[in-house]
Amino acid sequence: MTPGALRQDSSERERAPAGHFGWRARLLREEVRRSLGWFYLSFAAGDEFLGATIVWAHGILSALERASELGINPGGEVLCCPIPRRLLRRVPADLRDRLLSESEVRKRLAGRRMGESTDGAYTLRGNGGRDAMAPGRE
Repeated sequence: MTPGALRQDSSERERAPAGHFGWRARLLREEVRRSLGWFYLSFAAGDEFLGATIVWAHGILSALERASELGINPGGEVLCCPIPRRLLRRVPADLRDRLLSESEVRKRLAGRRMGESTDGAYTLRGNGGRDAMAPGRE
């Protein structure tokens, strides 16, 4: 996980008592002061990959809210990280603002399961052993 990345249960909001997310509203207010950028979100439930998406947002929390607004948040736990501008050229426009399958992440974004080496072997048990996908890096 990169610095500034967030991992949380995306359905946590629905289970929490009213008023419990005052901290979230404060963080969202702080996020909107930042410039917009692209964020990669990967969703998993236990060992099952649920999908990934790339959305335009101010920060991690607003990226999760944007995915929900677009109807592309399948729930479960989410791993979210900003996409650096130098890597954005490798993200085709048709992969943005929609739910991506594991096959699309692997083939078109060179993604790997957390802890998976480039040869397909698992070398670490990242993300608590869960199967979130992370975009590959050269």
